[in-house]
Amino acid sequence: MNTQPESGYFCFFTTLKLTNFNPNGNNDWMILESSSAPGYYSKANFPLNERRQYDHHLYVVVKKTAPCFQDMVLRKSGEIIREQKLTIYASPGQITLFNKYYQCIRVRVSQIDDIYPLIDALKAEGVEFLKYKKVKPYASFIQHKKYIKLRKLEECVYQDEQVPNRYFIQIPRPINYNEFEKMIEDIKHNCKFNHFDASLAYLNQGDHTFDFAALYSDHCENHRLSEFKHQIDKLII
Repeated sequence: MNTQPESGYFCFFTTLKLTNFNPNGNNDWMILESSSAPGYYSKANFPLNERRQYDHHLYVVVKKTAPCFQDMVLRKSGEIIREQKLTIYASPGQITLFNKYYQCIRVRVSQIDDIYPLIDALKAEGVEFLKYKKVKPYASFIQHKKYIKLRKLEECVYQDEQVPNRYFIQIPRPINYNEFEKMIEDIKHNCKFNHFDASLAYLNQGDHTFDFAALYSDHCENHRLSEFKHQIDKLII
C-alpha cells in the first residue's frame, strides 16, 4: 500500500477572530466573517495577495443539517460554479459560537450576492440556517474540509498546486490542537522562520492518516521549509 500522502480532502483546524457580516443591513442569516489575511499578516500589516485582497472569508452558520451534509455542500457548490458561472469557493466546516459547536459553510467570495444561490440550493435540500444574532468579535475554533492537490518538494514537504504559497510539512505523529499551537509558538520564538500563518491539517487516505502543519506565507523561500521540518521533528519526537 502507498504510504505517501496524495491529493484528497484535507481537514483543517485553526483559531480565527470572527465577527458579524451584515452587508446592506441584511439580517436574515447568521453569517460571520474573518480577515482575509489572518494572524501574522494582519498583525504585521504585510501586503495582501492582490488576487484575494477583496475576497470575503465567510462562515454561514447552520442550525440543522441534512443527510450527507458535507458531500451536499461540495456537490451543490460545484454545480453552482459550473451552471451559473459564479466565482465561489465553499467547503463544509464547523465553528464554535455561543460556547457551542455549529456546522457551517466556509465560503470565499468577492461578490457577496454569489453566496445566496448556494444558500437557496441547500435550503431546498432541507438544510436550515441560523437566524442573525448580533455578536461581538470573538476567537472561534474552526474546522473545515477542502480538496488539496499536493506537489512533493522534498521528503515530508509538499506544496499546494492551486495555492502555491501554502505548504504542508508532515508531522511525525498525531498531535492535538493545543500541542500544535504550542509547537508553532515555540518555532516562531526560537528561529528566524516566523513570517507565516499555520493550521493543523490531516488527510485520511485508506487506513492511513497523515498529519501536517499547513503553512501560508508570501515570503517563504523553499529551502527554509526543510529547516521548519527540522524544528518540528525536534519538538515532536
